[in-house]
Amino acid sequence: MPYRIGLTDMSLFGFAGIYEDWTSPDGSMMRTAAIITVGANKLLQQFHDRMPAILRPGEENTWLNNDQSDLSKLQSLLRPYPDQSMTMYRVSKRVNGTTYNDSELVKKFEQGDAEYQPPAKEKKLPAAKKLAEPVAPRKKAQSNVTQLNLFDLPQ
Repeated sequence: MPYRIGLTDMSLFGFAGIYEDWTSPDGSMMRTAAIITVGANKLLQQFHDRMPAILRPGEENTWLNNDQSDLSKLQSLLRPYPDQSMTMYRVSKRVNGTTYNDSELVKKFEQGDAEYQPPAKEKKLPAAKKLAEPVAPRKKAQSNVTQLNLFDLPQ
């Protein structure tokens, strides 16, 4: 069953993430990125034990400040978002329809609403193809990025 999860006021929010630009062994520049996760709040524990680290309003500048060197301040931003400040409700399985992209996709699914059934003419996506072949182990990539380990702070 699909759900819409957001803030109670439905405002936009940002996740804490990390990225790195590095040079691959073949000399090309690569950018890799990841969203940081934290333990789930009570609202999301029913689905998983982790959730994205959601930044509170006003914390984005602290997180994105490249000159920020106070690791304990950065680490303090990595915590579950208060569950009372979030909302979740079921939406129609119509969100899985490949031909739909409209505001009805986020409408609250009410008890008794008819479940979405894909139309007979809806295109089905082709079966997944093998996207990559195994490659030989690579040499360690060169990086000019200083790594900050937010979890190895002095106590």
